[in-house]
Amino acid sequence: MLEYRGLGGVDGTVAGSKHLFTLKTNSGVEKLIHDCGSQMGETRTEKQFNQWEELVNGTSVLSLSHGHFDHIGEVYKLYGKGYNGRCYGHGASMDILSSQLKTQINQEWVNVKGRKDEKGQWMKPSFTSKDLEKITEKMNPVGYNKTIQISPNIRATYFDAGHIIGSCQVLYEFNDDKKIVKVLTAVDLGRSDIDAPILNYPCRSFPSGIDFCFIESTYGDRAHTDRNQTRKDLKNVLDRIVSENRRGVMGTFAIGRSHWILDDLFELYLKGEINPNLKIYVDSPSISEGEKIILEHKECLDPRAVQLFNPNNSENPFKFRNLVYPKNKKQSNSLDQMKGPYLIISASGMWFMGRVKDHLKAHIEDPGTILIQTGYQVPGCIGHMLEQGKEKNPTINIDGKSYRYKAEQVRLRGYSAHADGNGCVQHVSEFIKPTKTTFVVHGERQQSEWTQAQLTARGQNAEIIRKNKVYEL
Repeated sequence: MLEYRGLGGVDGTVAGSKHLFTLKTNSGVEKLIHDCGSQMGETRTEKQFNQWEELVNGTSVLSLSHGHFDHIGEVYKLYGKGYNGRCYGHGASMDILSSQLKTQINQEWVNVKGRKDEKGQWMKPSFTSKDLEKITEKMNPVGYNKTIQISPNIRATYFDAGHIIGSCQVLYEFNDDKKIVKVLTAVDLGRSDIDAPILNYPCRSFPSGIDFCFIESTYGDRAHTDRNQTRKDLKNVLDRIVSENRRGVMGTFAIGRSHWILDDLFELYLKGEINPNLKIYVDSPSISEGEKIILEHKECLDPRAVQLFNPNNSENPFKFRNLVYPKNKKQSNSLDQMKGPYLIISASGMWFMGRVKDHLKAHIEDPGTILIQTGYQVPGCIGHMLEQGKEKNPTINIDGKSYRYKAEQVRLRGYSAHADGNGCVQHVSEFIKPTKTTFVVHGERQQSEWTQAQLTARGQNAEIIRKNKVYEL
């Protein structure tokens, strides 16, 4: 018997993906955890799933779809609570996970530095380099279109999802004694409506006889802006920064979206459409680390990107005249004291962590600053409050301090790395074609309900996953 429970990133929420599959056969019980993400600062919903003892007990294997924080951000907690099994995912995702874990180690030291506990003892970090070594030993990088036995009765094949570098649609084949149950996860799914920079299109060719699939609904009732229009909107913001002598701060996801934006900036640069005096500061160690990972995994790049990143080229989307990479935190802090015009690109995309939050503190009360948002904002996070506007949020609390919201906000809507609502529905109904049920996850309620209705209209049996409910597959 195969059972499924959605523990996070389900039932009206987007971030914090955690999916638990339990296979019960004559030979025993095997548990598979698909993704183990953070809620990304979300405050609107229930507290994060905290039953770690139950989650860890008996778990056989961990498998990751890709390296975004809302899908890998709590991997270190899983191991810290006692999980000691293998971790599978594309090689690029394993590299992103390693990078993220190093960042979390540094943050742990920052959190406890100079602090004592209730007993008066100096606090120690809960996650250290030794813990990272243990997790690293458990990592198993897998290539695209490769089938691997990840547990005695569970096989997995990792297909390109076209979302970020190393992102996967994972096909799980569960050997339920005398029959095979096939489950395909398409969360997060990249875009097929445009030729997204750097990445290949999402895979659309799958084995027949898939029983169940999981589809995201992040943009369930929305259609994305045309990419050419988005590039025009980006240029307009740059022109305003220069002509009005403004300062710009752009929050963007470190892996994927930031590199898409850099690609567009490079195209504008090649056309002579960026003022040569405009400095664009890429101020995020995570973005820089992501660039290294992208260049190390050329098997994930589309033909155009392979040409752009030819070592013989003196310039590429990550290296051209307008770009400046601050070398340390001191240089990062100095940016906030400079006069415009300039643009800072920094992570995180939801403005709740990383260097972009520090820049926000320095700029949010400045009417001369333009805050530029580039992607989905989880309800309750700082980015969502910025998106709601000054009338609803005249003040915003950041790290316990209240700031007056005076800066201007601009929203660039075409930079989503997710398929929109129609793209997800088409992907399921025309290419996956599950024979039993499509489960809708990774979306707010309205978007989830829209996706379910559209799938049903196309003859699919679709159901919205409810948190912690047990589904027998």
